[in-house]
Amino acid sequence: MISAAIFVRRLSALAAAAVIIGLPVGALARGVGDASPCARATLASSRTHARLTPCTTPRHRVIVETTYYQNASKIGGTALAAYPEVRVRYGLLDRLEAFYDAPSEIAQSGLAGAGIYTMTRGGFGMKYRLFDAGNAAVALSAESHPPLSAFANTELVPLSDVHLSVDWSGAGAMQYTASAGLLNYASTDEPGHRTSPLLALSATRALRGRNFVTAELSLQSAAFLGASAQSGATIAFAHAVSKRLLVNLELGSTFNQSGDSKPHYLGFGAIIH
Repeated sequence: MISAAIFVRRLSALAAAAVIIGLPVGALARGVGDASPCARATLASSRTHARLTPCTTPRHRVIVETTYYQNASKIGGTALAAYPEVRVRYGLLDRLEAFYDAPSEIAQSGLAGAGIYTMTRGGFGMKYRLFDAGNAAVALSAESHPPLSAFANTELVPLSDVHLSVDWSGAGAMQYTASAGLLNYASTDEPGHRTSPLLALSATRALRGRNFVTAELSLQSAAFLGASAQSGATIAFAHAVSKRLLVNLELGSTFNQSGDSKPHYLGFGAIIH
């Protein structure tokens, strides 16, 4: 397991980066008169497996997010599925939220059609919105035991992660998100833990009829799988059924998958305010 001292040092390093990045972004935000990304309630809670927004849950409000995740091997068939992937978010303060990732059942293909079923551990985390001004928002989040979909590989167990995320509004109905983080994990085959840097960039556009589409590019270290990096793309469609219910569908794939880790996946779920 990763020690508390190491985790705190990594969290402090990202916090320092947030301040460095936040200054120019904040200056840009003050110079543009568009509404803050987090003022858009629907998009504030919309996320995919790689996209983490800096928007936090309003004070004393609860948001529930759930996703069915289906991974597919490069030779076809079901390699891994996870459900319900429930995240419960609660607004402690105006800029601070706490969240809980409930345990999910993992179904993995076995030999001769046999199935392997395991349960993930529950995870706790917090997100603090550093600032929200003009057309930009920046937040720092940390969590113990992220969902297994962070790697979509049952041989790699996520232990903790730290993320810095930035949202900004573009021209018209466009909204952009950039996030960088460190994911710590353990291997079921080898002792000790490893650290994997993660990067993601996405663009979301509002469509007619309370619909939204998000295109996303992501990159993560894949040294643990014998490659320098693994890059992927996701496209997600969301529909606001009401002010308090959002349903979404995600399709994702990797350009240079390493081993049998997350070549393609399908996810769908709901977000309840």
